[in-house]
Amino acid sequence: MKLINQFRAQLSAHFSEINNSEAEFTCDDLALQAIIDFASRNNLPFKWASGSGTFDAADKRYSNAGDFLLDVKIHSGAPDFANNENTNQINLQNIQPGSLNVLTSEGGARPNHIQVISSVFTDGKSIVDKSYQGVTGFLAAQGNFKGGILGGRLLGSGNPQSFNYLGVHMQTGVYDVISNTWTSPQTGTTSNFLGGHYSNEYRDFNFMKWNK
Repeated sequence: MKLINQFRAQLSAHFSEINNSEAEFTCDDLALQAIIDFASRNNLPFKWASGSGTFDAADKRYSNAGDFLLDVKIHSGAPDFANNENTNQINLQNIQPGSLNVLTSEGGARPNHIQVISSVFTDGKSIVDKSYQGVTGFLAAQGNFKGGILGGRLLGSGNPQSFNYLGVHMQTGVYDVISNTWTSPQTGTTSNFLGGHYSNEYRDFNFMKWNK
C-alpha cells in the first residue's frame, strides 16, 4: 500500500517531467509510460495482458526496462485498460491520482481513449457550483492521435520508434462533473462529454495482482 500511495503522490511530478520532454504518446502509451516507469524505478513486478499475450517485466528476453516498455506499447491498446487482469473498476467517488478514465466513443463497442487522472477536486472545489458535495472533477493527462500524418490512422504506426508514429506531445485538461465538460488548451472545451461523446469506466491499476 505504501508504494501504491507513492505512485499516486509522485504522478504529477512525473507528468511534469514528461511534459518538459520531447516525448510523444498515444493515449494508451502515456498511461503505460507512467506505470511502467514507476515499477522500473522501484524494482517492482509488472505484468500486462493484452490481445497479443501476457507481458512480464521479469521475462529474461528483456535486457532492460526500455525494451519491455516498447514491447508492451507496440502490442497494447485502449481496450486492454478495461481488462480485469490489468485494472479494477471503481466508481467516481473512489478515484484518486493514478486512476484511469477509460472512454468509449458514442456508438462504439470497445474503449478507444484513456486518460490518467492526476488530481481530484472534491467538496467546495467545483468549477461551476461551489456548493456541490463529493467529487466535482479532476485534472487528467492524455496522449492522442496526430493529425496530418502520412496515411492517417490507417497507415500510422503504433510503434513509438517509427517515423509514422501516431502519438503527440502529452495533453492535459480538466473534467468538470457539474457541467459535464472536458477542457484542455489543446482541444478546447467538449460539452456533453460523458453520456454524449463518450461512455466511460473509472478504473485503477491492478497493483496487487502484479505482485503474485
